[in-house]
Amino acid sequence: MDSKEERERLKEEYKAHYRQVLEARKRIEDIKRKQRIVDALDKMNAGGILESMENMLHKIREKVAVTEARLEVASEKEEHTLSAEDETFIEKHRARETLNQMKLEMGLLQNEIDDQVRQLQSDKTVGRDDSEDTGGTEETDMRNVKKTIGPAKQQ
Repeated sequence: MDSKEERERLKEEYKAHYRQVLEARKRIEDIKRKQRIVDALDKMNAGGILESMENMLHKIREKVAVTEARLEVASEKEEHTLSAEDETFIEKHRARETLNQMKLEMGLLQNEIDDQVRQLQSDKTVGRDDSEDTGGTEETDMRNVKKTIGPAKQQ
């Protein structure tokens, strides 16, 4: 029976030793994994990344400045090549556009158009007024077409 007890004792000893070996292997794997992470972080070199970003921003700012300068030179060249009449025409056109925009925003443009229509004494039209027959060609018919909304006015 001595051998049976001896065998059980050795078996327990081997189990304990095997557990220690497994734990040691697990710690080694953990240490290796952590070392790979540390190496990767060292390789990243954060200072290098910031420096490259600053270089890219500097290049972009330079390109923007060059483009703006070219645009200014082109606009100055365009202004110098225009004649005095062209400049006057452009200024009047811009002023007219600005005035129309302001009137439109204020709702005055519609009132002005309505006043002009009333002064011309023209009827608002949609369909043909059959009361007048010109008896001419189609082209003259189209020029003399009188269209009305609702009943036609009797003159």
